Amino acid sequence: MHTIRSSYFKVLLSLFSSAAVLVQALPGQEQLPPLPGVVEGPHWSETGAYPAPSQIVYPANLVDYQEWGDKEAGDSVELRQQVEKCGDTKTCDAACEHHGLSFFAELLYLRPGNIDVAFAQEVTGPDPDNDSPTGPMGLAQLGFETGFRGGLRWAVSDCSSIAATYTWYDTDVTDSITANPGLVLKSLVTYPSSDSVGAGSIMASSQYGLQMQLVDLDYQRAIWRDCYSSLNYVLGIRYANLDQEFAAEQNIFAGAGLTTVATDITFEGMGIRLGLNGQRRSEATGLLIYAKANANAVTGNAKAIYRQTNQFGGTAVIGNDFEDFRTVTMLDAELGVGWVSPCERWRITTGYLTSYWFNTLTTRSYIDGVRGGSFGDLSETMTLTGLTARVEFTY
Repeated sequence: MHTIRSSYFKVLLSLFSSAAVLVQALPGQEQLPPLPGVVEGPHWSETGAYPAPSQIVYPANLVDYQEWGDKEAGDSVELRQQVEKCGDTKTCDAACEHHGLSFFAELLYLRPGNIDVAFAQEVTGPDPDNDSPTGPMGLAQLGFETGFRGGLRWAVSDCSSIAATYTWYDTDVTDSITANPGLVLKSLVTYPSSDSVGAGSIMASSQYGLQMQLVDLDYQRAIWRDCYSSLNYVLGIRYANLDQEFAAEQNIFAGAGLTTVATDITFEGMGIRLGLNGQRRSEATGLLIYAKANANAVTGNAKAIYRQTNQFGGTAVIGNDFEDFRTVTMLDAELGVGWVSPCERWRITTGYLTSYWFNTLTTRSYIDGVRGGSFGDLSETMTLTGLTARVEFTY
């Protein structure tokens, strides 16, 4: 009788174990590592490999086995999803991930500010002691124009990278004004004491252009990072080239007298660059928000030329050559939104950008200095503001 009961319980235990294995292997469920001596099958390890059954270490009791099996099954699902999406076995348990070589291209839509040049004003007469303004002015005012920024980034380690960026921007404007009948135009750019038509012209026009080129070499390192957020610091150098060209003409009427004023200002220099940038993205959608801030101290030469030519007096020329070694401080800030693909192969962003150039020799400040005979403080703060749209691909 005792032998029959013992055999009966052994059969029940065998059936119970077989049923447990079958339930674990049902479709849609993750197969847990088998108990020792029952069924040996594949096991998904943290490295993504399938070790031999003899390499698997099982817990000693059923309770520990269940907890261990649940953990292994969860890791298996996460790792398998990572492999299916990105083709490797890394998870975001590591604080930083290697991203390889990235190429980016960016469209800029910017407008310069605080550098408009007023070149003529309508007044009641040519006598500076008795005339008075009537309202209309000739104003060379630069507007929005497209630019380009592009480059590449190379990940030198899991948490750091180096980048090279080239920025190009060019904008110009043409403007003119004609005095109303019985009124004249007063020049705001000619030398005040010169014998020219600038004191009582009828027509005036101007051409004004600005071109900017930047080259940035940056080293970026993660300060803090997890799967969906990051904060990085930037160290680098910047080369800057800024060129401003201006020309104005004033005349009484065709063939009766013409005065022209032309200026050319160039700044070229190099300096250090410090910055911070960060982002936060959604796990579910890939949507993100980002922010960037950089400070640049660029030291170089500012050179300027002023030439005034008059038909009165036998095409007499009034000129000035100016040169100054100075440091231009540039503060850049950008805030925007975007989207990144699951494996960060593609990244698309758009945002608002603003840049401040302190201690800049501008066309307006230089002309005022020449006309007033004062060159002690020829500087203004130029701004560049507008929109940016960027596409980045990581190889």
